[in-house]
Amino acid sequence: MTERYTRKDAEDAFRQFAEVLGKSTEPYTAGPVRKANIGAWLLDYNATYGGCRIEEITNEAGAVRNPFVSQRLRPREFCMAVAAALAALAIAKGSR
Repeated sequence: MTERYTRKDAEDAFRQFAEVLGKSTEPYTAGPVRKANIGAWLLDYNATYGGCRIEEITNEAGAVRNPFVSQRLRPREFCMAVAAALAALAIAKGSR
């Protein structure tokens, strides 16, 4: 039987991936003037258009780019891609 993956699973995988790579997931800076947090990652999820993808904020106005792929992945495929990336990072660090 195939395990069902949900948006929450994708969000958990995303947070873990961002943490390992030291990326902020806070889209805006705190303070009286609200500015986009350049370099922060966001999980763009839209089930209607096929799932999720990672976006990175590129300027203070909040423009984004896709640092990996622009194609959306269903939660299962997204979680598997993140797991593969984390395994590769662990191998590169010599901890696996």
